[in-house]
Amino acid sequence: FVAMLGMLGIGLAVSLGAARAIARPLERLAEVAAQAESGDLSVRAAVDGEKEVALVATAFNKMLAALEEDLARREAIEADLERARDELEDRVAARTAELADANEELGAVNEEMAAANEELSSMNEELLSLNEELGNANRDLEVANRTVAEASRAKADFLAAMSHELRTPLNSVIGFSDIMLREMAGPLTGEQRRQLEMVRSSGSYLLTLI
Repeated sequence: FVAMLGMLGIGLAVSLGAARAIARPLERLAEVAAQAESGDLSVRAAVDGEKEVALVATAFNKMLAALEEDLARREAIEADLERARDELEDRVAARTAELADANEELGAVNEEMAAANEELSSMNEELLSLNEELGNANRDLEVANRTVAEASRAKADFLAAMSHELRTPLNSVIGFSDIMLREMAGPLTGEQRRQLEMVRSSGSYLLTLI
């Protein structure tokens, strides 16, 4: 019986030692889990002790590494989204400012076009008035041209008649002057010849003008 008690005591001691060997790594694993739960995913559990406990610690460390990588990736995505949002806001603000400037320029252009249209309308009215005046002037010019043409014909008729009426007596004057200068009507004195030559010269000059 004493031997059995001794063996039982030894068994209990061995069990308690084994329990302590298993419980100690589990406690450290629980501490690491608490740190990870508080937000520190960089902690890692010590891989030692019994094989089962080491496997649990290894799996736990892999989980922490995956969570840390996922968190880093999520933070990077959130940072990218934040930058993209800031860039989008800046682009929207810049585009809004550009559109405001464009609208302002368009308003100024519209005002200029309205003023130009008014000026063009005024010019069209002036052109219509000028065209009307030009039409009246053309009609007056046609009347004046007909009057000038009639006056030109009358002048031509007058000049033709006057030329004929003047040439006949001038030719007679010149002819009689030649006859007298040839002394066909009798001898001439020097003064008479000089006077007759003046008459013939003046008659010839008038005949040339006519």
